[in-house]
Amino acid sequence: MATGIAVALVPRLALTCHESELGIAVRPVDGPPLARRISAAMLRSTVSDSAHTLREALAAQARRITEAWSKGLS
Repeated sequence: MATGIAVALVPRLALTCHESELGIAVRPVDGPPLARRISAAMLRSTVSDSAHTLREALAAQARRITEAWSKGLS
């Protein structure tokens, strides 16, 4: 970085839309899109309403992100 030259692979979720203000150029990588699976694990015996609410909120947000990205938005 001291020489002003660097390359990094950064997930879209890490981008803040302030990169240009910081002098950072963001370029998409060619090729098939990279993906990862993120899971939430709970015991089958979990009865906590808050745990189930959190799991549903995470699933809903994942659906929103997937739909936005499938439409070409970030």
